[in-house]
Formats: sequence, C-alpha cells, structure tokens
Amino acid sequence: MKRQFRCPDLTRRPPRGFRVRLGGFVILAQMLDKGRATLAKKNGKYRYNCTSDQHLVHFLGFDPVAMLKELASGKTDGEMLEWLLCHSETPRDPWEIEAWSAFMQKHTIGGKAKSLALFTEYLNQYSKTRADIETWVEIQRVRRAVTRSDTTAATLCSLHQRSGCRVRQEVLEKASESSGPQIP
Repeated sequence: MKRQFRCPDLTRRPPRGFRVRLGGFVILAQMLDKGRATLAKKNGKYRYNCTSDQHLVHFLGFDPVAMLKELASGKTDGEMLEWLLCHSETPRDPWEIEAWSAFMQKHTIGGKAKSLALFTEYLNQYSKTRADIETWVEIQRVRRAVTRSDTTAATLCSLHQRSGCRVRQEVLEKASESSGPQIP
C-alpha cells in the first residue's frame, strides 16, 4: 500500500539546507526534499541526484534511483535513513560520518582550474564583488538568500551577521529586488 507523504513544493520555497544533518549526514535532508518534490513534479529548478548529491552517493555507495523508488513508497526521513544505512555499499562508522560531514561543510574549491572556473561562474550569478565566499556551503547560503522571494534586506543582513560574513550592498539590493524563486 502506498502511503501519502508530505511533499515540499520547491517551486515556492527551497529545500532544507545543505548543512541540515539527518543521521549525522549533511546533504541527505536536502536530497530527500528534492527527491520527494521530483516525484510530485514540484521540484522547480532543483535537481535530484545533482552534483552536490553525488558527494553523498559516492561516500556511502548507494543507488540514487533505488532511493527515489523508496521515497515513492512514502517513507519518512527516519525510515529513509534506515534504508540508506542498510543499502550502502560502504558502511561508515559514526566518527567517519562526522568527519566527512565536517569536511563537506568546509569544502573549498581547491586548486583545480575547472572547479575554480565553475565556482566563480556560479558565484557571479549572485555577486561579482563577494571576496569572502570560499566554500560551496557559503555560496549556497548566498544563493538561497538572494533568490527567496520573501527575503528582505533585514533578514539577509541578520543571516550574514550570524554567519560572520560581510554584507555587501549589492547583495542586499539584489535580495530586495527579487520577485520570486530564480534558482539556477
């Protein structure tokens, strides 16, 4: 029997953040949101099993297509976590999960020219002057803040002050001009 599940509408709001942990894993909660929204055809411009999702797929060694089939059965986050741990080709100890998640949160672009070019191109969609953005997580936070239709200059300022980032007028102006989700 197929259960009804609560599906996020990613055409109206973004999925849970990259750093939201489920079972200690970063990326997983966001991946589940995108998967559920994809099944309901409410994923907007968010892609299930995208490049950032692939970091988790490779770390644990599971089949993202099989995960999507399990999501279709209406499993909760807890049940999906249990499924994931049972179907991972590379079982991980809690210390490995913590170390990997901490690394992913601080993951920088490294020295690869291709990564640098991709990072710069992506960041330039939101700001051409932000020199303080150094990790993929930070760039995702800026993207979410700039593209959310309900973002105001005050909430964006508060967000950046809490994270220790510098706030630039260009980002504030872009956020206040935003007229709806415009996810790349």
